[in-house]
Amino acid sequence: MADPHLGGAQFWVHGHSGRLQTAHLWRTEVIGYYLRLKAEGPNEAWLHYAPPTIVTPHTRLTSVLIEMVTLGGARVDKVHVWAGARQLVLEDDLGLSSDKGEATHLDEEGLDFGRFEIKVNDPPPVRTGVAVSLLIVAKARLDAVAISAVGLSLTTE
Repeated sequence: MADPHLGGAQFWVHGHSGRLQTAHLWRTEVIGYYLRLKAEGPNEAWLHYAPPTIVTPHTRLTSVLIEMVTLGGARVDKVHVWAGARQLVLEDDLGLSSDKGEATHLDEEGLDFGRFEIKVNDPPPVRTGVAVSLLIVAKARLDAVAISAVGLSLTTE
């Protein structure tokens, strides 16, 4: 647990903990230190994460963090953040991609993974647990995304 007097902290959850909303036309693989979603054809699906969240009277969400690599035409197109039933962040048409080309064996040290930060303008207050939803889009069969971690940056000042 982070000290609420530190001013800000990042809270992460491992890529393995992601939950695919609809598995139709997706192959889900837990491989070592990451979760890989491989498309069976052109497709899109929501992938949900629930990072730990500290809640104080002054907690605000400042950014969403994703450590991932994309293969082929796969991308993360939308990032939505929810606090209970209240939507905190709606970022569409992001097209986040690190396009590493064809599917391959990823580096055992995690060096293939890039960190993407989606900064939140006018940071909203956080009063409950937070969920991060990622819309994964594939253009063709065998496009893939591998996610090693998803996190939040929160401030408590």
